[in-house]
Amino acid sequence: PSSIAFIGQGSLLYVPNPVILFFAIVALSYFVLHRTAFGAEIYAVGGNSRSAFISGVRVVRVRIIVFAIAGSFYAIGAVISMSRYMSATMAQTTGLELSTIAAVAIGGVSLSGGKGSIVGVLLGTLIIGVVDNGLSITGVGPAQQAILKGAIIIFAVMLDGFSRR
Repeated sequence: PSSIAFIGQGSLLYVPNPVILFFAIVALSYFVLHRTAFGAEIYAVGGNSRSAFISGVRVVRVRIIVFAIAGSFYAIGAVISMSRYMSATMAQTTGLELSTIAAVAIGGVSLSGGKGSIVGVLLGTLIIGVVDNGLSITGVGPAQQAILKGAIIIFAVMLDGFSRR
């Protein structure tokens, strides 16, 4: 229905609604991670769950809540995608996995856990978006784009490994 199209296709003051939702989620996530005790618990569990447990953090509870929040974010993404294209198919967002991992890795989030920031993820997302658009505009094929994103991920993992030494 047209009422759901507004979510993915509408805009407010010429800013597309998905962009507004993205920045709202980034702001909320930043607040939770940096200004609440729960955010500190998330970083503690991500850094070293055993030490967090010994420190009194309820590790299982934190993990369950984080997975529930992640599921909510997936649902929001699905609704935005569905409302942009006015259809819902399983193949609709296939291929975004590499872009997502690359954006997170470029943003400085350690793929082994415990290190990273929302601001870094925001910058990584913007960078990978520009790279994706640039490659598409210049006519680079999907296979070559996937190879480039894979190389970016490998480079980021190697950089993370060197920084941990």
